Amino acid sequence: MSGCAKVKQVKQGDIHERVLSRWPADWLVQQGLAIHNESGCWLQAIFRKHRKSFSYLEHIVALDSLLPESWNIATVLDEVQSIPTGIYGLHPVPQEEKSDQLVEYRASWQQLLECHGVKLARLSHQALYAWLYRHDRRWLLEFNRQHYQSRARENHRVDWPKRDRVTCRQLLKILSEQTWRLDSPRLSMRWYLSRLPTGAMVEKKLSKMPLTRLFFKRYCEDITDYQVRRLAFASGLLVQKEGTLRRWRLLRVAGLSDERLTSMSERLLSDVLED
Repeated sequence: MSGCAKVKQVKQGDIHERVLSRWPADWLVQQGLAIHNESGCWLQAIFRKHRKSFSYLEHIVALDSLLPESWNIATVLDEVQSIPTGIYGLHPVPQEEKSDQLVEYRASWQQLLECHGVKLARLSHQALYAWLYRHDRRWLLEFNRQHYQSRARENHRVDWPKRDRVTCRQLLKILSEQTWRLDSPRLSMRWYLSRLPTGAMVEKKLSKMPLTRLFFKRYCEDITDYQVRRLAFASGLLVQKEGTLRRWRLLRVAGLSDERLTSMSERLLSDVLED
């Protein structure tokens, strides 16, 4: 990332330029990786401290834009495949007769969880947790998992039906602003979430938001939907301005190419040109 950092600050503008100089903007849009200068942009988020996961394609785009030209992903994949898979495998400790110490430590941990819960017990008795993790890991993780489930609490502080309705209205407004724009990116779920002020929360809580899930199911575009929309708008624009349709002009105005067209988009294009 040479040249893209100043002290502890990341130069987002420089990264933005490097990515666009390496990857065509149209291709990024087609893959749902459109880059913009707003705070919700995936390219800005991937260089922040966070717990959010990113797709393999986002990582590849960022790495290939910032690493030296000598870096080659095919070489990296070959090196990874050459690493033996068994040498780093974890082998469970043989199940032997439980010692008095093991029984005592299990009982102590069970009592702690009943009184304090997993997180507080782990923080306040780190040595006990470490011993059990090292010598009785399978039992410890299974017991903790059951305890997490049994003590789960539903958060009633949030009115999820109301939050669902508000979010759905926000999404419909975003959709209405993009419907007649030829240059709008592919309307994927990730793109919609990036336009919401609480996109990260919505992504995590979709199970509680049926209207929002229905919106995404109905209005999110796949690559074919995106190409068909651009072709339709481009054909209307050309007929209005030039009175005729030519394949190369239609593809150029739509921002597409023969190599990127899906089979369904190709059939639609052929039908339009024949008419």
